[in-house]
Amino acid sequence: MKRVNLNFVVDGAAMFLLLLLLSTGLLITFRLPPGSGGHLPFGRGLGALDRPIDVVGGLTRHDWGEIHLWIACAFLALLVFHLALHWKWIVAMFKNLASSCSKLQFLVVLVVVAISLALVTYPWLAPLQQTSQREQQELQQVSANNTP
Repeated sequence: MKRVNLNFVVDGAAMFLLLLLLSTGLLITFRLPPGSGGHLPFGRGLGALDRPIDVVGGLTRHDWGEIHLWIACAFLALLVFHLALHWKWIVAMFKNLASSCSKLQFLVVLVVVAISLALVTYPWLAPLQQTSQREQQELQQVSANNTP
């Protein structure tokens, strides 16, 4: 397959996956918001099992969340492939940037890239924290006060 055609297919697939991500994200946020029901252990608060469970297409919020996650993983893999296809161009642009701008401007670009990478990796490197029993009780009280 010619490189131009491969780029077209990869970019079209990426756009399609991005639209699917948007669609499932909006579905989860607006049609199946938190509290729209769920099976054990996902139901929260007093009377969680007594509330009806909202479904769209036979799938609950958590099922759609799983689909959303796998679409995001496929999009990320396609994005990595896209970057690999354009790697020579990316390197050439950085070389051009390094030669055509001042050292301070190039340093600013590198700092922005480093901060972006740090923000992306922070959730994976941050230690997990457990809620205390008092915090769990407070969350249950808030949940109980918000149930109709």
